[in-house]
Amino acid sequence: MEIDIVRGFRTATAVLSTCIMILTGVGYFFLLQPQIPLFYSLARVEDQMTNKEWIFLFPGLAVLIMLFERLESKQLQGSEAAEKILIIGTTLSLLFLLTALIRILVLSV
Repeated sequence: MEIDIVRGFRTATAVLSTCIMILTGVGYFFLLQPQIPLFYSLARVEDQMTNKEWIFLFPGLAVLIMLFERLESKQLQGSEAAEKILIIGTTLSLLFLLTALIRILVLSV
């Protein structure tokens, strides 16, 4: 019963964060400058900048993470502890991607 609640939370979080990333990326794409600071942690400014099309990297990675999690969860159905770890890892990864996307958009607009 408890794992079903966690699965429902995982699905809602994954779908919601991925939809937010896709809508945000598409919505801000036309407002962005031609060059955005995707690699904002690099020391040299010219190394930080990339074409604005790279903003779609984040929604693409989110979809790949969701697909990987779905495939792995089917294989881990017998192990409740491993499935919980997978769910937590997926949720944190998607929230990290969403946070990074929002940070880059705030720096770019």
